[in-house]
Amino acid sequence: MTERIDHAAEAERILIVIDGVHGADLSLDEMIASAQVHATLALAQEQRAANFIAYCTAADALSQGHKAWIEEEMGL
Repeated sequence: MTERIDHAAEAERILIVIDGVHGADLSLDEMIASAQVHATLALAQEQRAANFIAYCTAADALSQGHKAWIEEEMGL
């Protein structure tokens, strides 16, 4: 499995760059777009965690076939 990126931290890092705390080679529009992408991906990561919690709650009620498919899709 590939390494997980902390998209919330990456969005925050980019926003700090926008505020001028650090220099960057990207234009302001590129930095804002990049921060938006990472913020959106951070929300997706949170949804994945919520889905995993829901899965763990319902795991006993799932058939083995469904359980295996869900685990594969979630990268477990």
